[in-house]
Amino acid sequence: MGIKKTIKSILSLKRKNLELIVVDDGSVPKIQQQKQPQITWLRLEKNQGTGQARNVGALKSRGSILAFTDSDCWVDQQWIRTIEDEFKNPDIHAIAGTFCETGRKNVIQNLRLLEAKYYQTKEKSHVNCFTASNFAIRKNTFVFCGGFPPIKIGEDLILGLKMYLKNITIQWIPEFQVKQLFRRNINSYFKQQRQWAQAVLLIALMYPITLKMKWPIVKTNLSIQIAIAGIFIFLFPFRPKLSIICVLLLFLLNYHFLKFVCTKKDIYLAAKLFILVCFVRNIAWFIGCVTAILCYFPFYIRSKLSQYTYAGYKAEAFSGKRFIKIGYESILK
Repeated sequence: MGIKKTIKSILSLKRKNLELIVVDDGSVPKIQQQKQPQITWLRLEKNQGTGQARNVGALKSRGSILAFTDSDCWVDQQWIRTIEDEFKNPDIHAIAGTFCETGRKNVIQNLRLLEAKYYQTKEKSHVNCFTASNFAIRKNTFVFCGGFPPIKIGEDLILGLKMYLKNITIQWIPEFQVKQLFRRNINSYFKQQRQWAQAVLLIALMYPITLKMKWPIVKTNLSIQIAIAGIFIFLFPFRPKLSIICVLLLFLLNYHFLKFVCTKKDIYLAAKLFILVCFVRNIAWFIGCVTAILCYFPFYIRSKLSQYTYAGYKAEAFSGKRFIKIGYESILK
């Protein structure tokens, strides 16, 4: 249902100068192509990651403005209107936004939506980081910055870094929203959060300058929560009673967010989200961070011994039972 609804929502915008390019990143089975003249279908022979798929679509496009979204998102008239209005200003090079209600009554969906409402910046501002599922950029700026890197996770963070190094900021617009379907079950959510934390920390270790980049969120205590989650993992098998202290600390650190949930929804949902945050999200982030450090360390040693930069290597980030190769050798060119 995802890709069909995405295409339908974009075609319903009814703009004469709108070009829709759908890139199938080597999916199995193949996406069933809709034979419509407004759509350009591209297929990669093998899965190369979202970064490369976006680049292929961007290079094929003929317009001066590129707007990116994903197959689990759909847009409305306000979305395209915001793009048109913002890019009338020649000083705007790129814009980014968030996601909004989809109607799904799912605990994971509620967590993502309520976190966005609570933590994300609520006013227009200039940022350096964005989510590629809701992003628009001038094509000449995109080409000037070298596009997305050919990696599977974290491609938006790297493009943001390349723009940051060229002194190009992104206009954050809270009202610029897409409707997005999130993970349906705990296992897929856990995996996605672990891989995301792993990619973000790995990129930060290889390029510490990313720590200076501005995110569209208010100040949080996530690093403290991740550390406490790690302590909880080590304490629970041996000192289960002592591990309760970790749970209490996590409750205190999330108190204001949970209070916000109670005002917007109810106390029962707040209790569910607390369990999800403590025992799923934070633990997934901790495991992802540990994996990133273990992945980075041998490449750091090798780079010191051979007197090359970290960017001269390919980092292999462990994910589940296999390794995902993340190419960094040309990442900042």
